[in-house]
Amino acid sequence: MGYCIFWALTIKSKKSMVTSKEEIIHHRNGAGMFFNFKKIGRSVICAFQGVWHLLVKEHNFRVGFIITLIVIIYSVAINLEPIRFAFVFGFIGLVLCAEAINSALEREVDLTAHLEQGEERKLCGSIKDISAAASVMAVIASFFGGFYIFGAGHFLLLSLITFSLGVVIYIFSLFARK
Repeated sequence: MGYCIFWALTIKSKKSMVTSKEEIIHHRNGAGMFFNFKKIGRSVICAFQGVWHLLVKEHNFRVGFIITLIVIIYSVAINLEPIRFAFVFGFIGLVLCAEAINSALEREVDLTAHLEQGEERKLCGSIKDISAAASVMAVIASFFGGFYIFGAGHFLLLSLITFSLGVVIYIFSLFARK
């Protein structure tokens, strides 16, 4: 059954068309295949390196990740319904993706801003502001979504926990800078 999937994904190469299941099974280099699994594997490794970079280098992403862990643990602790849990994951993904895109844009704009002068440099600043606004809008949408998902009582408790943690992280970051 598995070889049928690979056979369906093959395309005609310049030399020949893969026609038998033995050729498909022993097709090692990926030539003529619709998917090149080595390239996909390398792309996945690069993506995880990007996530690691975000966790190590980007402060806002780390804070969002810690809040993510708290929200997931709290959701499990109160035995949140599966459909609501799915929405929680959707909002988490929205915020973390927005923060990752914001970080990438800020890096690109910082690189470009060193080469620009005058009006172009001001434009770089507005681009950074707009990308940061996208992250803030994702957080606001998640905030209201969380209020609806958890209800007023649970949401206030969860907000108090995450806000307190945010204050502690901010205080520690002040001491870490000195």
